[in-house]
Amino acid sequence: MWDLAIIEALIHPELAEKSTFMTPKENEQRPIRIYTSLSAEEMVSDFWQIILKE
Repeated sequence: MWDLAIIEALIHPELAEKSTFMTPKENEQRPIRIYTSLSAEEMVSDFWQIILKE
């Protein structure tokens, strides 16, 4: 189910939290945004509600 978390985060941004970090010095340094927290239970619930509607 973890591969579906990104889809749920895009559909429901309120269920995920993002933070900005800098990439390591060894790479091209630039700011990137990563998900640092997910509301997994709510995402799973939303997923199954949609699947069971069909």
